[in-house]
Amino acid sequence: MLKVSTDDQSATLRARIRNAQRLERLVNYFEDSRYAHTAMLEVVACGQDAVSPLRRLLLAPAYRGIPESRCWAARALARLGARDVLLKFLSLDHKIADVREQMSENAVINEVSRALAGNRSEDAYRALRAVAENYLIPGVLEALGEFQREEDIPLLVRALGDHSTLVAAEYALGRFGTSAMPALRKAAANPTPSPDQETSASARLRRNALRLALRLSPTKLTWLHIQELIDDRDEWVAVIACATALDLGSEDQKAAAVERMIDRLGSRDRYLRAEIQSCLFAHFQLTRDTIQQSVAALSKESELDGYAIRRGRALRQLAARVQYGPKPHF
Repeated sequence: MLKVSTDDQSATLRARIRNAQRLERLVNYFEDSRYAHTAMLEVVACGQDAVSPLRRLLLAPAYRGIPESRCWAARALARLGARDVLLKFLSLDHKIADVREQMSENAVINEVSRALAGNRSEDAYRALRAVAENYLIPGVLEALGEFQREEDIPLLVRALGDHSTLVAAEYALGRFGTSAMPALRKAAANPTPSPDQETSASARLRRNALRLALRLSPTKLTWLHIQELIDDRDEWVAVIACATALDLGSEDQKAAAVERMIDRLGSRDRYLRAEIQSCLFAHFQLTRDTIQQSVAALSKESELDGYAIRRGRALRQLAARVQYGPKPHF
């Protein structure tokens, strides 16, 4: 039986110490954006010996460094296949009283979630779902979208009401395709807490749900489900539905949609007025006569309220544009 000499043992120990010291130096470079990517590649090249310092960095309690360091650690751990460390991180309590530190923590949660998205295991899904119950943030939503489980659709639809998660929720729901349509149509038609007292968050969610539903399935069937929304109390929801009527509705519905859009040109929302003008101009062959008749019927009275003034100004601008149609492009 071969015996390892004391000198060989000492040499092996010294090599391990040097390797550990080198890994610590490389991990420290994660804080410098100029060298972070190169350092991450060097760390990954060290193999499983790198898991321990990366684990310490990612799971460090009350970490006060920049979040990018831990994000690079998560990327390196994902490349090394250290899924258990990433799952351990997601299982921790991430609630922090300080708002800035919470935002930094959310950035790391995003990165860890995206790193786990490629792993379709059941434990990865359960960990992501548990995080999503408390933290509706983009990376978690994107990762859940990769699993394409229909029980996640209501949660993803709810995220459409927040500007910070809108893009991620749209991406995730887009992965479901037409399977998400029933939930989107239901969300678009249900103001909360009531039609008379709808919150701004509810209105934002309904608008985004309606837009996404029409993007996923711009068909006659979708129009049949949303046609009643042309009279919705929310101006944006009504205008989106009216714009859809111009493409998918019957002749009577198209005429009614044009009149409703013209009526809403007096809105205080200049972005809504611009949206209506663009839509009516895009369908100028259909809308030209109605616009000209509306301009001719404008009140000649000198004293008008703000709504009528805005409506009249927008109508005249629109009439000047649709009179000759779009300019040819050469």
